[in-house]
Order: sequence, then structure tokens, then C-alpha cells
Amino acid sequence: MAMMVIMTEDSIGWIYCASSLTQREKDYVRIGKEGRRIFVCFAASHILWDKPSTFTEYVDQFDTAAAVIQNANDEQKSTFITGEGTPDTLWEHIWWWGFPENKKDEEPGLINAHFIRHLLPDVKILVILRNPVDRLYSDYLFFLPKKSKSEEEFHKKTRRSVDKFNNCLTKHSIRHCAYKVTYTDLGLYSSLYSVFLKDWMTVFPRKQFFITTLEDYSKNQTLVASEIFTFLGLRADSGRGNTHFNSRRPSVKHMGDMYNETRRILEQFYKPFNRELAALLDDPKFLWGS
Repeated sequence: MAMMVIMTEDSIGWIYCASSLTQREKDYVRIGKEGRRIFVCFAASHILWDKPSTFTEYVDQFDTAAAVIQNANDEQKSTFITGEGTPDTLWEHIWWWGFPENKKDEEPGLINAHFIRHLLPDVKILVILRNPVDRLYSDYLFFLPKKSKSEEEFHKKTRRSVDKFNNCLTKHSIRHCAYKVTYTDLGLYSSLYSVFLKDWMTVFPRKQFFITTLEDYSKNQTLVASEIFTFLGLRADSGRGNTHFNSRRPSVKHMGDMYNETRRILEQFYKPFNRELAALLDDPKFLWGS
């Protein structure tokens, strides 16, 4: 089973973090990235999937790491660590309403953190967050299916998405709109970091979290990676040059940045959540200029 959990927004920080953690000279780090299995394996797949996953299938993802650890001597075992790398563990909880008895609930009674604590109460949690405005645009360029994309289309989707989410807030709580997922043209909800982390920190103590930004990690991978290794109780990194992973697909390389007006709308939307996050973590870098 995992000794650490990496939580990012989709793939924004997963490749960065996984690459740094697995490129070690002596420490062996095995990270499993299994879509949504971290919660699907706990019976939710019986609601969401035609062919449910099992807990055994989830644990099987760590067979390689288990074999290495089993064949190692005692000294080597002290340098091994395994990790769970599902990107959407932080915010994906729509499964709660998949159970008939929960359909009328305003907010979820349990979140993924409760399951993880039940199995791994001492787990260490790495969280890599990106400026939510930039993350949303990257998400649009990389994930949303469409042959032809444009700055104009993103602007229109932004306006519709913000209006729809704000309309949800006039009728429901912020936790309802964030957790039940207000289906909009763009995934605004997944970057409401303060909403999700505040709940996670009622389940786990602050000392079990290492939280950083993708921007900091991109600027100085060696420094941030060394801080992560220290947090995990591993040997400090000897130092490697920065590597850039997050490149655009060929089909959208022609596109420039979003419109200034689009950015202004999104910055206004995320501002209160960024401020709440910065206060929660007592760190102004999570304002992202808000």
C-alpha cells in the first residue's frame, strides 16, 4: 500500500513530482497512477462503472514495489517508499450521490480523505497546486475534446461557466456546488482549492501535508524536490537541472494566451477562494496575485 499520496489538478504536477521522486540513485519510489481507483475501489465503482473494480485490483498496482521491497535487505528497505498518484483524489467526490440513500443530500457525508485515513492514518500527503486561472486554460487546451479551439470559444465558455456556477451559489452552499459538481462548459470547481483542503485538514493534521505550487516547482525543481524528500524522510536530493514537461499538443500550439478580459473574469471568480487558501495555509504565494 501507499506511504504517500500525491494530489494535483489533473496532470499539472503529477509528471513533475513523479519524475523527481522516481529518478533517485538509491531510494526506490514506486508511484501508482490509477485514474479514480482510490475511491472507486471502495464500492463506488458499483454505482459508476458497469464492471466494478475491487480493492484487490487496486492493491495489485503496487506488486512491483512489493517485490522489490520483499527482495531487499533491511538497510535497503529503510530507503523505499510507495506512493498513490491519482490526480483527482482531492476534489472528485461525485460518487457520494451515486448511492440511492444519498441522492437528496445537500453535501457529502464522507470524502476520499476518510477512506484514506481508515487505511493509512499516518500517510504523508503531497499537494501541488497551480494558479487556477492558468490551470483552467491548460485544461481547456489539453483535455476538452474538440478539433478546433480558439481564444474566443474559451472566453464564451468562461462566461457561461462562471454564470452557471454563481447561479448555483444562489440556491445551494459552496460545498454543494463544489462537491456535487456544477456541470459547466469548463471545470471551474476543481480549482476551488480552499474548499477541498479545508475539509481534508479536518481529517488529517496539517503536519501530514506538504503543499506547494506548480510555479515554485517549475522554477526550482531541485530545491522543492529536496524539501519533499525531507518531508518524506528520504535522503536529500543531490541536485538535477530543471526539466519542463508541460508542453502543448500540436493541435493547439498556434493559440496564444486567453483574452485579457477572460483572465479578468476568472481572476475575479477565484479571488475569494485564493484568499481563503492563503489564509488557511498562512502563505501569500497561494494568492497568485489576487
